[in-house]
Amino acid sequence: MKNFASLWLVVLVYTSTFAQGIFPDRVTIPKMSTVTKNALPNKTEGMMVYDSDLKQFSYWTGQLWANFGSTAASGTGWQLIGNDLSTTNTGNVGVGISVPTRGKFEVFGALGNGPTSAVFGSDGTGLSLQRNWPTIGFNQYRDGSNVQRRIGEGYAATQFFDPNTGAMFINTFGTGVANSTSSFSVPTGIFTLLSNGNIGVRNGGSSNTGMWITRGATNTNGSLVVSGTTHNSHFHYDVAEDTYIRAGKNNSRVVLNDIPGGNVVMGAGNGKFGINSGNPQYTLEIKQAANNTGLVLINNTNFNNWELRSEVYSTDNGTDCLMAFYNNSLKGWMRPTDGGWSENSDRRLKKNIQNLESVLDQIMLLRPARYQMIDSNPNATEFIGFIAQELKEVFPEVVDVRLKPTKHGAAGEIADLHGVDYAHLSVVAIKAIQEQQGLIEKLQKQNEELVQSYTQLMKDVETLKKK
Repeated sequence: MKNFASLWLVVLVYTSTFAQGIFPDRVTIPKMSTVTKNALPNKTEGMMVYDSDLKQFSYWTGQLWANFGSTAASGTGWQLIGNDLSTTNTGNVGVGISVPTRGKFEVFGALGNGPTSAVFGSDGTGLSLQRNWPTIGFNQYRDGSNVQRRIGEGYAATQFFDPNTGAMFINTFGTGVANSTSSFSVPTGIFTLLSNGNIGVRNGGSSNTGMWITRGATNTNGSLVVSGTTHNSHFHYDVAEDTYIRAGKNNSRVVLNDIPGGNVVMGAGNGKFGINSGNPQYTLEIKQAANNTGLVLINNTNFNNWELRSEVYSTDNGTDCLMAFYNNSLKGWMRPTDGGWSENSDRRLKKNIQNLESVLDQIMLLRPARYQMIDSNPNATEFIGFIAQELKEVFPEVVDVRLKPTKHGAAGEIADLHGVDYAHLSVVAIKAIQEQQGLIEKLQKQNEELVQSYTQLMKDVETLKKK
């Protein structure tokens, strides 16, 4: 603009030099005050004077005096101050239009193919405002042949609106030619950005929803797809509108609510949950992995754990049994045939093996009882068994005491909850039966001996009678 103003001044001087009434060897421009200048009669378009008050040249536009070439910051024309060109005129500036009325600076470019209306920036990067559709170009422009060009090296993009549909498009291009499809395209009413930052996709958005996405009928890959290195997550996939939440690559994790006190809620009462199962038929369905790992419960303090798994019961028939492991050590299993429970009792797992002493006298000290449980017994059902505290005095081996406070219904908190191992009482019963059987056999032998003695005695009596 500085060069343009200087050229303009030279042209005016050159023209004035060869005008009628001007000496060709020099130019004389009248010098006068602002008042005298404004009072000049018969002013003609292009007339130039030097305003001694404003200390700048003025020319008559046919309607008003316009000032230029001044080092002062006043006046209504163009001013060259250092390297800056400015005007304090209250009117508008137009390029390609004679009467700019729609803005302080108006660049006119007719619709259709043609060069970019304005470019702002350096030789390498910049911003362009383009004709045709409302378009902003980043590091790109259109030449006279309407071909997209780069301002400089690097990526270039355009953002434009379709004036017919209101759609918004953001596009990137490579070597001067736009992609066949936009990198980001927003048809009418499809994308909404609310003033509070909330977003709506295929809907108008909601003031109380951060992002609301409505699934389109043709979106077979889902309402939302999140891509990882190897695997993608799909929300509302295909016709069934299933949702797949996947880790981004093999052996990575899907973590849900890993915060202290965080809860994860699934289902509303009728749902089914499957692990390694594509179509679960039960409330919780776990398909074991190839290494036979099952359901593990881990103590968060000492990390001891119990594991339940289904495992082959016999290689002969291929049936599975329910196995119970504690810290990876098998403790027992349930048979698939009759549901019977087996505990570890292998000789190779035991030491200090001794015969059980006599228990008959102790058995007679036990008090089998009939009773009702206080809690969870609405029908007042009666049970038979032992009282753990009484049984512990006789056979402490079959009574287990939990030394951790436990809340137990109406009984409140119990610090030492007692339990009975009724299964091991069968060993005591068998020992008692063995002892009783020994007594019975002893009595039977004694009885047989008595019978024999009696028989012999009767024979002796009969012999004496005959004498």
